[in-house]
Amino acid sequence: MRPAGDQGCLPGVDDSHPPSTSWEEEAERAFEEYEASPEAGLPALKDQLVRHRADQDAEILRAAQLLMARVDPSGMNTGKYRSSS
Repeated sequence: MRPAGDQGCLPGVDDSHPPSTSWEEEAERAFEEYEASPEAGLPALKDQLVRHRADQDAEILRAAQLLMARVDPSGMNTGKYRSSS
């Protein structure tokens, strides 16, 4: 559960409800591991993203591109975040 006033990582997206299936729980756990320790948690997070085909979802890829354009504009301009899909 998020603290009062915390809107999660994406404004307008209600992510406050608990996961309803085991794969959602696995994905949530992988993200929490990544948040706690990005280096150690990255392999599990990548595995979950690929396993659930997030790397092939055009809407997710576009959202990621928009996010990275704001977070790291120079990286976007050099192609650092190009999708292989």
